[in-house]
Amino acid sequence: PAITINVVKRKGTNIIENNAAVRQVVETATADWPDAVRVDYLLDKSENIFEILGSLESSIMTAIFLVMILVIWALGPKSALLVGISIPTSFMIGFLILSTIGMTVNTMVMFGLVLTVGMLVDGAIVMVEYADRKIAEGMAAQEAYIRASRLMFWPIVSSTATTLAAFLPMLLWPGVAGEFMSYLPIMVVIVLSASLLTALVFLPVTGAVLSGAISWSGRHAAGI
Repeated sequence: PAITINVVKRKGTNIIENNAAVRQVVETATADWPDAVRVDYLLDKSENIFEILGSLESSIMTAIFLVMILVIWALGPKSALLVGISIPTSFMIGFLILSTIGMTVNTMVMFGLVLTVGMLVDGAIVMVEYADRKIAEGMAAQEAYIRASRLMFWPIVSSTATTLAAFLPMLLWPGVAGEFMSYLPIMVVIVLSASLLTALVFLPVTGAVLSGAISWSGRHAAGI
């Protein structure tokens, strides 16, 4: 003999938070029940969501690792460090914007992150490579990064804008399918916009500070 209770979440409710609340209520209500009564949970969709999110998180980490290998091979460790910093920085800014506008993390948001890993480093690579070339020519690090930020502004902005323009039509997709798929272009727009801010503001400042610190350490070690 068994008794079943079907719990259905309301539209717009976070299924993970909803199912966790259900489990907490059940545990509280059954705390003083005898051991002969067993409570099981069936058709818990949050378990599948955790599996999918875990798989997507692994894909994101793998994508970041592969991107970093290519950047180290092409630009060297110092430049790769700056480009590598731009990835989590862009993601953090993206999640901040996401929470500000009231959106939650779902499968399409994670797909958007996987999709943008390789694209969000483009501006950072252009910025860092130009600054490194000027530093190698004898220009001061701070001046080189300021010059890179000024001269590379429109190339980086136009490159990011052309990528965003390709995803904007997906926001006009009608119906339920369009509402579901809209998370993907929204996340791409947010993360690439964050990467633009990172490449034009955060990286020049960080690069100048790190280059100055490395230069000072080198002079100090040499006894100058």
